[in-house]
Amino acid sequence: MARQRYSGQGYRGYSRVNKKMEKMVATLVIVATVFVLNQMGIDIGGSGSSGSKVKPLKEKSVEQLLDEVKVASPDEYADYDRNSYTEPYKKIEYKGRKYSLRKFAFVTSKHYKDGDYTDPYTGDELSLDDSNFDHIIPLNYVNKHGGAKWSHSKKHQYATDVRVGVDVDGAVNRDKSDKGPSDWLPETNVDDYCYTWLVIAVSYDIPLSPEDVKVIRDHVGSSPKLINPYN
Repeated sequence: MARQRYSGQGYRGYSRVNKKMEKMVATLVIVATVFVLNQMGIDIGGSGSSGSKVKPLKEKSVEQLLDEVKVASPDEYADYDRNSYTEPYKKIEYKGRKYSLRKFAFVTSKHYKDGDYTDPYTGDELSLDDSNFDHIIPLNYVNKHGGAKWSHSKKHQYATDVRVGVDVDGAVNRDKSDKGPSDWLPETNVDDYCYTWLVIAVSYDIPLSPEDVKVIRDHVGSSPKLINPYN
């Protein structure tokens, strides 16, 4: 039988097809890996950008959230290092520019209209310079309620997630500190504030203290909304 011969061009064409197939397989593997890691809640970088694929906060009825939220007393002796949550610092890319978390929260919030921002905790007009980004469930509260055992990736994801915070007056933020609802409530939008605590707690699997759950139950209202609505 005559041996089949291939021209150099034929081999080159075969090689190109092989390389294309290898690239396709590699791309599929990367996509699958990213999907699995995201489902596990692992930050693989870039999660701060406005176009990143993040799971939505679990907005449910008050009854569902109260049924699902975990209740546990805090570990007051849990070591807390804020930098373990916030470092490395990263900016958020939005409409071709890079923003700090505070500025991004300010300009993309529905509390910002026609150039004016209304502080959701006080109802007063607030400038960007006077604002702080407040983690609605504070980082130290999270740390005492299981966060100390989180991976650095999950800590960083929470600390840089614009959906778990809102811009408020700096003095008000300092007054709130790491208090839960049983020790501190805002002057306005109390039902929305309490509802948002539940949504974040269920979404990030953060147990709340029995005292805080009781206050939330007493104040949440029948038709609350997220206090931190972002576009």
